Amino acid sequence: MDVTLNFITRTAYQLIQLSPQPAPYFRILRDVLRLPPDDLAYQATQQRLYQNRHAVELAQTQEENGTWGRFHTQDTSIKKKFITTEVAIKKALANAKHFKTVTVGSTAMIKQGSAVEFDLKITVKK
Repeated sequence: MDVTLNFITRTAYQLIQLSPQPAPYFRILRDVLRLPPDDLAYQATQQRLYQNRHAVELAQTQEENGTWGRFHTQDTSIKKKFITTEVAIKKALANAKHFKTVTVGSTAMIKQGSAVEFDLKITVKK
């Protein structure tokens, strides 16, 4: 399949028609359709995101480095809302009403920097 910008744009608008939760909706507007921050749809969706209890919970517990602690293994010496970053990611995605299952698979540290690559499998509800 030859993926074009037109195909990506059409697909993004099809996803929006599914009325996704605020986080994926906002990411589609910002990252795929590249709407500017002064766009009214962008601003309205961002406000919905900030009012979503799951998004607020994740934002309040996220560390300065963008994680929720270790990625795959729990640090038992620390009591936290999310025991690992993996758990936080799964919870965030599991709340999307169109996802049936969310699975985080194998992980690996990227050699340059401190990023982590991981396999993510999402089963969509039909």
